[in-house]
Amino acid sequence: MVGPDDFRSDDIGVDAVWRARRRGTFTARGFLLLVVVAVLLAGSLRWLQSSVRYRGARELAAAAELIISRSPMEADPDKIFRGAAHGMMSVLDPYSAYLPPAEFNSLTEETEGEYFGIGVEIRLRGRIVVVANVLPRSPAYDAGIRPGDQIIAIDGHATEALTLDEIVATVRGAGENPVLLTILPPTGPERHVRLLPRAVEIEAFPLVGITRSGFGYIRWEHFSLGSADRLAAIIEELRIEDPIGLVIDLRGNPGGVLDEAVSAAGLFLPSNSLVCTLVRTEGSDSLAYRTGSALPIYQDDLIIVQDALSTSAAELFAAALQDSRRAIVVGQRSFGKGWVQSVIPLDDYGGMRLSTAYYLTPSGQRIGDVHSSSAQLDSLLSGGRFEGMGMFPDVRVEPTEQGPWEQWCLREGVFADYVSSRDDDWPAAGLEDSTDLLTDFSQWLFDSPVRPHGTGRALLDRLQKSDSAEAPLRPGKKVLNALAAAVERDDRLQFRRESSALLLRLWEQRIESVEDPDPGELEALIDLDPSLTTARDLLEQPERFDAILAGNAPPHHE
Repeated sequence: MVGPDDFRSDDIGVDAVWRARRRGTFTARGFLLLVVVAVLLAGSLRWLQSSVRYRGARELAAAAELIISRSPMEADPDKIFRGAAHGMMSVLDPYSAYLPPAEFNSLTEETEGEYFGIGVEIRLRGRIVVVANVLPRSPAYDAGIRPGDQIIAIDGHATEALTLDEIVATVRGAGENPVLLTILPPTGPERHVRLLPRAVEIEAFPLVGITRSGFGYIRWEHFSLGSADRLAAIIEELRIEDPIGLVIDLRGNPGGVLDEAVSAAGLFLPSNSLVCTLVRTEGSDSLAYRTGSALPIYQDDLIIVQDALSTSAAELFAAALQDSRRAIVVGQRSFGKGWVQSVIPLDDYGGMRLSTAYYLTPSGQRIGDVHSSSAQLDSLLSGGRFEGMGMFPDVRVEPTEQGPWEQWCLREGVFADYVSSRDDDWPAAGLEDSTDLLTDFSQWLFDSPVRPHGTGRALLDRLQKSDSAEAPLRPGKKVLNALAAAVERDDRLQFRRESSALLLRLWEQRIESVEDPDPGELEALIDLDPSLTTARDLLEQPERFDAILAGNAPPHHE
């Protein structure tokens, strides 16, 4: 039964939304309804059948009984009940879901900061299995699997013929036997990848350091258990360097455990400060979350960077510090998920993730709307852009569009391959060497036979194939050479147009690959990132910082 402990349960972000919306015909989505139907079929709880609140229960029970008793196919009662449960959960918000044992274990592991499997999060589009996210440093990531790829077969079995439970159980196997995936990228032919599931550490703070300009930088990627304590230790380490301020980067942070966000806010706010208020329903009792009795450990200048993928507990944390005028928020409007889910174990049946409340910021504002979040999620997973529907930043930095080179290099893991190939021979010490770095990367890249598959290159490939085949119309060598030269010029021109974005990605990959980033290298990352450059400028301009923090400055757009 759901009780007061709901308000101390996990607050799940976009990572869980991807799983919540992977809905197939036979996916179990509500153990509660399974129990209700089973009890009705047993002939008890007549009050439930006659109650106005549950007037559809009788029809549901009758339908299930008819299917079981009269279907010409051998009807599996468990699948029928689970299908009914799926129907019940599908009319709720996009975050609520019944979790079969495999999915429930996955959620529990990720909340605890560890994961076992091949490292993919999947979503169903009809009966098509699409990769929604890939964990860094996982078997899937190392094999070049990227978001947007379709998994069309597992161990030779077409995924269209498998249930979601079977797919999840396969990709999260015991690790004793490899799994063979047939992958179909958005462009290009299908390929086969053999992966061995293994433990993957989910690092909450993958990048921490002091920049050459003197501020502390902390990239926070997930509010997993223990991350608030880890943040406190990181801050104590950075304070030894006497930074001019701190920048906490929450971009892409999907949220996590609610209590961790509250505890983290207490590192910066006075004791007994309001962090958020949880409300079950309109007009019902609410529960205020406040910081503890300990004094804050950091009281100097603080900036939080967010984007449209900063979600859930990340929004709660940022909003608490923004409302209290303790930090300046830089970036874009956040995702807008103000719902809180209770994660409820159901013995051997897995568990349930149920939206049990929504939260208000310290100023009483509600963040986001369930329907807008649903539309945003569909846009995100289809490769589209969306603006967040959550909290506004104090200083807005316009998001940048990804060009074809950047998209392709990210998809194919090119940045990681290049950084790995250079290892100790990294051709740059800072942004001052950006020309050398870009030249070296360009030469390395254009020596490769594989390129972004744009319109011109696709046409060239088709003509080259037709020239080598017995076709009635063959373009000829001169035409092919001329077209190849034109495509090459177009590729290089587009490469130059995207040079800043490509440099930023290279530095990101470089810094993530070293254990202790050099201040000069970290500064190069700051110089190329508009949001981080804005944060640095604010820390270097105390009067402007104080005016924005106090609310005495007009809205800023960078």
